[in-house]
Amino acid sequence: MSTSSGPEGTPLGDHPTPPPAQYTPLAAGNRVAYRTWGAPTAPPVVLLHGRTTNSTDWTDIAEALSATRRVYAPDIRGHGLSDWPGGYHYPQLVADIAEFIDALGLERVDLVGHSMGGAIALQVAQSRPEKITRIVLEDALPPFPLVPARATDPRPPQEEIDALDYDWDLIPATDEGANHPHPEWEAGLSKIAAPVLVVSGGEASFLSDAEQQKLTDLLPDARRVTIPVGHLIHRNDPDGFLAELRAFGIY
Repeated sequence: MSTSSGPEGTPLGDHPTPPPAQYTPLAAGNRVAYRTWGAPTAPPVVLLHGRTTNSTDWTDIAEALSATRRVYAPDIRGHGLSDWPGGYHYPQLVADIAEFIDALGLERVDLVGHSMGGAIALQVAQSRPEKITRIVLEDALPPFPLVPARATDPRPPQEEIDALDYDWDLIPATDEGANHPHPEWEAGLSKIAAPVLVVSGGEASFLSDAEQQKLTDLLPDARRVTIPVGHLIHRNDPDGFLAELRAFGIY
């Protein structure tokens, strides 16, 4: 069981036991840990977690999806059992996930991304449009500056950092990416041909409805639904989240 903190995560609580982690090396030498569910021959879906959590955060959702899908959930660099090599700006996170998909030999995948994972999913879809069939953005960080800007908390004492199951150095790096995203990320939305489902958390989320609607409007083929339970939609209303995935054709 893992613990998370901050606006993109809360204590994860009890889960069914997730499958053991597997590992794949990337070209830069760092390893990505990931977990799988479902039959190896089933159509693949990749789940990208939010900041400060890890692949185990998807356990309930992944078990449901595994009835019809091969589910892959990586620990994004600096989280969980993946390596913590430093370098946590979005281009590095995106490159890791694109390479992860290639390393596993996945030809066509659906992407589901929560918060930070949603921002990564959007950028992977820009760099690998031929690989992506559908995209689900669960209260995703948008590719334009957050308003108000996110303030990074002061660096905590080292003993607190040592107790975390993520690398604290990713916090300022990803805050910078949320506050000052590269303009090409927003411009590149027009390259995304895959249909996109934008699932927003409503007024209880720290991401505004206006931001989520703007993101939806900028995508060529997107529709938006609201599940008004806050930022952690798949945790707070798993049945509602799965129902939207089912309607979208994810399983």
